[in-house]
Amino acid sequence: MGETRRKVLIADDTAVNRKMLTDMLEADYEVLEAKNGEEALDILEELHDDIAIVLLDIVMPKKDGFDVLEVMNERGWISKLPVIMITAEYSEQYISKANRLGAIDYVIKPFNFTIVAFRVASTIALYDKQRKLMDELQEVADRENGINTLTGLVFGEAFFNHARQYLSLHQEECCIVAIDIEHFKMLNDTYGRAKGDDMLRDLAEQLRLIEKRDGALPGYLGGDDFALVMPYDRSQVAALSNRLVNRAKNMRIGVGVLPVFGVYVIGDRDQPVEDMYDKA
Repeated sequence: MGETRRKVLIADDTAVNRKMLTDMLEADYEVLEAKNGEEALDILEELHDDIAIVLLDIVMPKKDGFDVLEVMNERGWISKLPVIMITAEYSEQYISKANRLGAIDYVIKPFNFTIVAFRVASTIALYDKQRKLMDELQEVADRENGINTLTGLVFGEAFFNHARQYLSLHQEECCIVAIDIEHFKMLNDTYGRAKGDDMLRDLAEQLRLIEKRDGALPGYLGGDDFALVMPYDRSQVAALSNRLVNRAKNMRIGVGVLPVFGVYVIGDRDQPVEDMYDKA
């Protein structure tokens, strides 16, 4: 499967302008078009997590570019989704207002292919670097706090520490279940990271329900990896597997994007929990 192209939203009320920009960008991006601010907001409502950048005309009917920026601020989209304004001529007043509302750059009509292509590519690259940095900082914070923000589960080394405590308190036969999501990278590449995050959150929610009902200890280890320590009952483990697989199928996210399981029945409790997890 080829690499999925990034989505670009062009919002301009003039068909000629939309076509010119589409012709400039469609070789490298999947281009979405809106002919006014209302259409742009409808598209953003559905796809804001999947769109890489917005090219936004200032003067449009129904809702103009400033109206769109205001809604993007209200919904919290502007911090994650870069906007380049489209304007017929440089106006310090307009550009300054757009910058205050979160727009990062502007292009002037008539369009220069080299300038448009460079600004779109460089802006997307800049935001990608910022997201990567924020993810790295969040991972550091999660490790320090011991709780993963996305899933709400005990995270990383903190999970293994909690698991050791759990096993010291539960003398009955226990097992550790390793869970990962088959084809998770394909899911992110095809449908966008937001869909992947939705699946991680849903799986974490199901594991928290098992924690409350069966007295299990769930944890998140990063990426698409989860773990669960629980009293060993073969029928309960099988039921857990079936329930989570059926839940994933009902989400209709993608063919073959399903949780897979490994189970290790714990015998030697003196071995590191990390080794137990590796054996699952």
